[in-house]
Amino acid sequence: IFRNVYTEILLPLSFGLKLPMLGILNNHLGRLAVISTAAAGPVSHLPIENVTTVGAFSSTSLRYLPASAENQAQISFEFTPHMDLSPGDIVTLMLPGFFYKCTVQVQGCNLINGTIQGRVESSFPRYSLQHLTWNANREELSLTVARGVDSGVRVSVQVPRYGLDSACPCGLALPADGLEPDDQHLKVKASAVVASFMPTAVESSDAVGAFLHSEIILVPAIAGGPADITLRLRASMQLSSGYHVKIRLPGFELLPHMRERMLKYLAERTDKTLPYSNKFTISSSPSGLFEEAILTTDGLENEIRFSVKRKVPARQMVAVIIPKSYGLIIPRQGLEENQATLQIMTDVPTSPVSWRPILTSPRVSPVVTRFTDYRRLDIIENVL
Repeated sequence: IFRNVYTEILLPLSFGLKLPMLGILNNHLGRLAVISTAAAGPVSHLPIENVTTVGAFSSTSLRYLPASAENQAQISFEFTPHMDLSPGDIVTLMLPGFFYKCTVQVQGCNLINGTIQGRVESSFPRYSLQHLTWNANREELSLTVARGVDSGVRVSVQVPRYGLDSACPCGLALPADGLEPDDQHLKVKASAVVASFMPTAVESSDAVGAFLHSEIILVPAIAGGPADITLRLRASMQLSSGYHVKIRLPGFELLPHMRERMLKYLAERTDKTLPYSNKFTISSSPSGLFEEAILTTDGLENEIRFSVKRKVPARQMVAVIIPKSYGLIIPRQGLEENQATLQIMTDVPTSPVSWRPILTSPRVSPVVTRFTDYRRLDIIENVL
């Protein structure tokens, strides 16, 4: 290197040098320096004059209430900035899969050019963050700093479940496919006067369970007749041993001998709130994942609880089979295609899924009752 020649040294990403966890701010200028052992003139400590500032957040977390896929939730975000935040600075959450949803359709509550503006429910320090903007195209929630926050101060903000823009019964809904615990696709970034914070994965976030696939298969699919009932499902999360998957099959009936047993129990029970229940054996594919189920009914509503015998890995397709010999009868009035009253849930504690419609179910034509008007036939014969 020749004297008075501008020299640039580039350390590639592969070199593995990491920036400080707490960022690089202007107060680092006195600490960042160049040292040289050149024979022509060593340099012991020459402070670096110009540094690109880099902001930093730590202990970032996201929580949802309720943590239910496809439903609106109150979103709580916490973080500790390691640079001062000034009024007008913007903190942005990158939330792929989240979407804007209204409980009912109200005129004037639609997104405008893919965005909607509103206010947070609360923040700490008080009034530090007040205004928000949801950009549906980018799937980003931007929070604007209203009052300055000093470096190192813990910040929390709550985004309302409903009334995102005050006037509408709308809010941000969680992804239909659920979320993994500490999902690395959820990120935060910031644009601040003193330093920017590049997109970084949120360190801690809630899991949100979901059934990526759920399907009922009926063989034969004949109204008023018994059928082999197969439930096919694929969950976004692991189904742990000892917990349950439940389905609701309203309108399904029992074969006469089982129905008589049920009616006798319901008539003789001392506690009228206790439904009839019956344990029976099932099979699954892959085998051994589910082996036992319990039917609970009050004569009108039927609920079947499948016990998880062996853990089911996340995203594995499973089939659970209720044999025709058990005696469940398809409703005589038939079924609509993808009937919403056929529902599924799970009580797995890490990622529970509340009751929701089974995604795919067949249409079954109702039983047709034939009626012959013999009186009219007599009239026709007399005329002839």
